[in-house]
Amino acid sequence: ETSQPTMSRAEARQRRNSPEGRIEALIEAGFLPSQAEAITRREQELQMEALQARFDAEKSGEPLDWMGNRNSASDKLREELGDADYERYLEANNRSTNVAVSSVIESSPAQVAGLQPGDEIYRYDGQRVFSMTDLTRQTMLGEPGQNVAVDVMRNGNLIQVVMPRGPVGITGGRRRY
Repeated sequence: ETSQPTMSRAEARQRRNSPEGRIEALIEAGFLPSQAEAITRREQELQMEALQARFDAEKSGEPLDWMGNRNSASDKLREELGDADYERYLEANNRSTNVAVSSVIESSPAQVAGLQPGDEIYRYDGQRVFSMTDLTRQTMLGEPGQNVAVDVMRNGNLIQVVMPRGPVGITGGRRRY
């Protein structure tokens, strides 16, 4: 009886991050092989564009918006895929598809609206949010203080709360929003 050698964690991570592993993960998430290959190719193009922008900024001595540069590739891919496919893409890459509430700041709009640790924010003012960056961007649109609906998943149930546009008052990970 011969047993298959098991991969170390480092080998498994390397396989998952290889173009072939990324394609496999996308196919498992429901993308057609041709779509998975196109997405993987586009990821690499966007990574190269970001590297070129960083190189050009450093060469010219101009400051580079590191977060903006990093997020622009994700934004472009999201725009090209559309929200439904972008969500499947994130899931295939074991990335968050919502904003998890770790804690709620006292007397914040989030606390007044009834948000609780463990809640997951899916939509802010009707727009799908996949990350804290998305949420922050949405809070800055429109008029400050204007009431907005926020769709939240709590214990498997979708609820909606209303809060004024602006800082929400939650922590998710190490940052406050």
